[in-house]
Amino acid sequence: MNTLSMKKKDKKSLENLIRQKDFLKARSKPVYRKALLEKADKKLIRAIQESIYNALKGNISYSADEIQKLKKYKNILRKIVKNKNKENKKILVQKGGFLEVLLPAVITGISTIVSSLLNKS
Repeated sequence: MNTLSMKKKDKKSLENLIRQKDFLKARSKPVYRKALLEKADKKLIRAIQESIYNALKGNISYSADEIQKLKKYKNILRKIVKNKNKENKKILVQKGGFLEVLLPAVITGISTIVSSLLNKS
C-alpha cells in the first residue's frame, strides 16, 4: 500500500503508532508498563487499541506459541477494542500482561511500514 492510496484515517493511525513507538518498546518490564500506562494520554491508549484491533483482524502475524498466549486474553482484547479510552486505560493497567506478546510484532510491523514509506520518497 503506498501513501497515495492510503486512507486519511489509516494515515493518521499510522502516524499515531509511530509517535508512540518508544513507549511500545519500553513495555517489556511489568513495573515500567504499569507506571507508563497509569500516566498514558489518550493518544497512547488509542495506539494500543488500534494495535489490538489489527491483531484481532489478523493484520499482524504471530507464531503459534504467541497465538496460544494471546488466546487466554481474547475477551479482554475484544473488550478493549469496543470500549472508550478511559475504560481501556483501567483495563490495560489491571490486565496488561498480554502486551508483552502483542506489541513486539506491532513494533516490527511499524518499523517495516515506516522503512518502506521512507524508501519510496
